[in-house]
Amino acid sequence: MKLERMRIENWRSFYKDHEIIFSTDPAKNVTLIRAENGFGKTNLLAAVNWCLFGILPPPEDFQNPKKLLNDHAKLKDNATRVRIELEFEHKGKSYKASRTYDQPHERTNSLRLVELKEGTETPLSTSVN
Repeated sequence: MKLERMRIENWRSFYKDHEIIFSTDPAKNVTLIRAENGFGKTNLLAAVNWCLFGILPPPEDFQNPKKLLNDHAKLKDNATRVRIELEFEHKGKSYKASRTYDQPHERTNSLRLVELKEGTETPLSTSVN
């Protein structure tokens, strides 16, 4: 599996929408993410695990692991939803995985997995937790 793009909406330390485009160039196939401590590198990794597997880090490894919605988004924009999308390539096919969290109901929605082909999305699974 090769990550191509990641979209984050109001996830933990990330306010509003953010997008990371990963290198897919065969000659330069590494994307480096660098930042000072406390700027969200661990949150990015946690977002990948949560989106694909519904897994959050344990309390001893992650401060407030169940607090997913960005505080500023909640207070300033009355935001209630967190969303992570991952686009990736696997065995020559392109896919998009996404997961959302509904803060008012404290509910993590099921993984949504689609195949991307010629500008269309074909659902592959809607019932994976």
